Amino acid sequence: MFDVEEALTAFRAGLAVDSLSTANSWYTGLGQVLAWRGDAAGARAAMERQAALRESDTLGFYSSGMETIALARGGRAKEARARLEQRRTAIQRGWKGEYFLADAFASLGEADSAFAWLDRGVARRRSPLEIPQDPFLAPLHSDPRYLALLKRVGLRP
Repeated sequence: MFDVEEALTAFRAGLAVDSLSTANSWYTGLGQVLAWRGDAAGARAAMERQAALRESDTLGFYSSGMETIALARGGRAKEARARLEQRRTAIQRGWKGEYFLADAFASLGEADSAFAWLDRGVARRRSPLEIPQDPFLAPLHSDPRYLALLKRVGLRP
């Protein structure tokens, strides 16, 4: 997969050089790695910093998604499920976020729900290009539905 400590070092080095540019995604990357590690507070703080730089509600929604994934990966399943309920409501109002829900459900070990949200994202024509590189979907790789999904959208693992 990837070396978490090496990734943290790289993102923090990037931030030391340029922490105020709206063009970079150092905070986004840092938030993703912290979510992978299960650090909900750190992931949310990094994503909120990126959102503030870009003045974007979309990234605010993204920070909430990373926090949800971090809660799931950090063993805080009850809190993650409560956040998932909030995100479902937002998606029903039109927000894009099916893949975040898939990531969170995969992190919780709930493959059926993860695949349901991946399928919904594909059906709503959300770009599936990042699915093969998404480390949060790694728990799904051994499931035959994963390869079937990739094949259906014209991607290779």
